[in-house]
Amino acid sequence: MRKLIILGTLAFLATALASNWAFAGMGYWLGNSFYYHDDNGITSRSYILGNSVFTDWSDGTSAVTRLLGNRLITDYSNGVSATTTHLGNRYYTNYSNGLSSVTYRLGNSIFTDYNNGMSITIRRLGNSWFTETLW
Repeated sequence: MRKLIILGTLAFLATALASNWAFAGMGYWLGNSFYYHDDNGITSRSYILGNSVFTDWSDGTSAVTRLLGNRLITDYSNGVSATTTHLGNRYYTNYSNGLSSVTYRLGNSIFTDYNNGMSITIRRLGNSWFTETLW
């Protein structure tokens, strides 16, 4: 389920920040919730309830991610939806707004590359996760 939260956070970063923003941030676990803060002032809390992961952002956006067969389905309050499929050691995500991405792990880092040229790197240090976005 923690993978669901990380993937849900990645999916939000792609859909909500599809403009030319560059940002960095930090996330951490506290209890059963994952908290994320970025340098643009956006914060979020993701938590598990039943078989779903719920995420609420400080900008008013929310999302629900659920596992359906071998796919993750994420529905956002802004009308965008995403479907993520796990094949081999990669996660492929297609968004209803035309965006797509591939996510993979290498060492202590998670890399996500998008079809719009954006790239997100997440590095784990202890209990914290640090993000960096490149355009």
